[in-house]
Amino acid sequence: MQKGLLLFLILLISSVSLGQTPAEIRATLEGKSVKDNFDLANDLFYQKKYNMAKVVFEYLVEQDPENLNFNYKAGVSSLLSNTKKTEALDFLVKAEKGISKGWDPYNYMETKAPVDCYYYLGRALHLDYQFDQAIQNFNRFKDEAGKKHFLREDADVHITQCQLGKQMVANPNTRIKITNLGPTINGEYSDFSPVLSLDGNVLFFTSRRVRKDSSNIDEWNWDNGAHYEDIYMSVKNSDGTWGEPKIVDFSEVDRNEATIGVNADGSELFVYVDDEGDGNIYNSEYADTSFDDLNKMGSDINTSYWETHATLTPDGNTLYFVSDRKGGFGGRDIYRVKKLPNGEWSKAQVLTSVINTPYDEDSPFISADGRTLYFSSNGRQSMGGFDIFVTRMDEDGNWSTPTHLEYPINTTDDDVFFIVTADGKTGYYSSQHEVMKSSGHGEDEGYGEKDIYRVDLETPEVVDVAVLKGYIVPKPGDPLPSDIEILVYNLTTGDLPQRIHPRRDDGGYVMALDPCNDYKVEYYINGALHTESDFKVPCEAGYHEIHKEIPLSPISLEGDDMVYWKVINSPSSLTGKNVAYFDAQGNMAGTVAVGEDNMFSYKNENHDYSYKFNLMGSNNTDCNATCIALVDKDGKVKGYALDGTGCDFAYKPGVYQVLDAEGNVVSQSGLKVKYYDETGAFVSETTVNCEGRFMFKPLRAKPNALFTFELDDEPLCDELDVILLGPNGEKLSQSTRTEDCKYVFGDKVTIPEAGTTMVAEYQRFYKYNKKGVADDLARFERFADSLAKIVELNGVAYVEIESSASHVPTTTFKTNRNLTNKRAEDAKQAIISAMKKRGIDPAKIKISSYNALVQGPTYKNDFKSNRETYEKYQYIKLKAK
Repeated sequence: MQKGLLLFLILLISSVSLGQTPAEIRATLEGKSVKDNFDLANDLFYQKKYNMAKVVFEYLVEQDPENLNFNYKAGVSSLLSNTKKTEALDFLVKAEKGISKGWDPYNYMETKAPVDCYYYLGRALHLDYQFDQAIQNFNRFKDEAGKKHFLREDADVHITQCQLGKQMVANPNTRIKITNLGPTINGEYSDFSPVLSLDGNVLFFTSRRVRKDSSNIDEWNWDNGAHYEDIYMSVKNSDGTWGEPKIVDFSEVDRNEATIGVNADGSELFVYVDDEGDGNIYNSEYADTSFDDLNKMGSDINTSYWETHATLTPDGNTLYFVSDRKGGFGGRDIYRVKKLPNGEWSKAQVLTSVINTPYDEDSPFISADGRTLYFSSNGRQSMGGFDIFVTRMDEDGNWSTPTHLEYPINTTDDDVFFIVTADGKTGYYSSQHEVMKSSGHGEDEGYGEKDIYRVDLETPEVVDVAVLKGYIVPKPGDPLPSDIEILVYNLTTGDLPQRIHPRRDDGGYVMALDPCNDYKVEYYINGALHTESDFKVPCEAGYHEIHKEIPLSPISLEGDDMVYWKVINSPSSLTGKNVAYFDAQGNMAGTVAVGEDNMFSYKNENHDYSYKFNLMGSNNTDCNATCIALVDKDGKVKGYALDGTGCDFAYKPGVYQVLDAEGNVVSQSGLKVKYYDETGAFVSETTVNCEGRFMFKPLRAKPNALFTFELDDEPLCDELDVILLGPNGEKLSQSTRTEDCKYVFGDKVTIPEAGTTMVAEYQRFYKYNKKGVADDLARFERFADSLAKIVELNGVAYVEIESSASHVPTTTFKTNRNLTNKRAEDAKQAIISAMKKRGIDPAKIKISSYNALVQGPTYKNDFKSNRETYEKYQYIKLKAK
């Protein structure tokens, strides 16, 4: 008889496992006896198949709503499942009405609930933010269950969590903003475990969604009644939105694969694979156009225990991962391995008890600085489930006491997989925030069981980090070559170069750099050096980006059909940023990069002289404060573009954008300014540009100058100040408002002579092996005179130095790298000597940019016949302002 029952259960469970939906699972229960269905549900429950058990127990509740045992089992199954945990509350509230200490868990005729019901009801109330009621039930459970009950210690933990949660919710962190990533990323199924490339442009995540080709529609995970986990990749669009996710190649329809980490440039993924209950960490590298098959990582990373998560430092030398192996502090702990000189991983070391606890730690993430670690823990310091914490490693390798990220980032449910962008301003994580909505503690209802959220952080957590980022831009219409390799040398440490490759999707590349270090970057195509450059990473604390845009074909600036734009000002450097431009129908016509002269250009396709373009990869805040002018090819301003939605800019003749002193938009209709002399006679009229500036012809014999603003909204004048600026941007006088929108300047204004030099430039080309400025002294002296004048006017001058050498071998200087560095250093010393000669303190000369290049075509032993080709890349260029 027992063998027959066991066979029946096996057959019934097998039929349930093939069901596609809860409704189809329920269909297998029709016509079966209460005892058979109860035995099936119990068997599923004790095998921890809670999602499946929940369906069967809910069916039994429908058949007998007053059976408190069925209600209890349905509630606990809901609570322990991965989906819709809040549904447990109604079942458990009802089950609490009849508690029996003689409860029989295996008897289908049992109608009462056990003492444990108080504990699970406390958990359901805790999840629903009813902290006081939850604590009452936990305490009642402790009173009724006795001191030896296996859940007693857990009840104490939950009481502590409820007390913390009550404090957190009463004092939420109102300085952060949490936003659901929306339906492009999130759907009706679970979407979770986001990981991000260092430049923030590629997002990988895990999803249980139905695939576009429906190939997994009949595949269900026996453990949770959901589709198996797949990995998806989304690349950020030029407007900052996320593109349509694409499934990663190695994902199989009948296997769980989950994202757990990614290297800096997104070319190596770290993946969790269930392996029939023995979870292990795998990696996959991006080759040509797809990710390779999964490769199980080294033996001391993976063991016979459960390894669940991994995160790699940006330099690729340290891997943090999670394991529940013996030798830890209890539960799941965070471990560390380091890369050895032979490329293998070291033996694993468990992190200190400052981080690991007797409870579970999970989902570590190491930030771009390599020293800031985010992780989740479900111990006493949590307000419920897993909460997110952050800790920092000091110079001696010691970790700080972890800091709780507070409510509403952390909730009463599991908050895990937290990551941050390289600048520390934006976080991403997965959460069940519909719990917050249902209890009045959040705005986002959520799309599915788990969703991915973005967190705008008020104070960046990452410090002292720099990032090299850029794009390889192929010729228009050409694909990106597959054999591009970028070598990054740390000249300060002398370490072996790190090799990175551009992404095939958008040509982007990225790498973390160490502050206060010198670097050299070499770009190879087909094994041949295409170009290289040197730069120094600033030493100041904070976040820095080094942009290096590498066009594979030059952009012509000649011809009357070209449109020229110049970045007048921007909160951050746009050099190297891609700009997408659009035709008259609004379709993208192409992309172009902002040059080091802050200019970009493209062919005129809009013959009505209205234009639209987008600053790709920029954030809305920076774009709102960016001023871009339409200029001729000599740089003369012809008009100003308007900043529209996101980072879109548009230009139409006669339409301007006006900003007030704080950079806020005042008007987009063109603020008119009329200029009068002291007698009230009209002199001229002009329009304020996007910098909030306007020009007028000074009356040198008459010191007073009266201006009138003509506005539709006259009260706006109360918010504006008018400042008279000199030719170098220096403040000469503050205006006084008299009446209406009239402003007057005092009689002590001295306006400098027009034509004062604001920018000084010098460039000379060298013959083979030449350097210095001695044989070009007259032109250099004129540059030095102008430089001295800038110092006199501004008190300081900023100088950009760019030197270059070709690839023609040099025996005199041993290497072309030495030669280009010598040219730059000679120019610097010549500037210092010239300033001393003119009685100016050299400390007032600030080197704002120092770029030593070796560039040009590969040398083919043809110097005599092709000398002019190589000498174009032998020069020194100076620019002062």
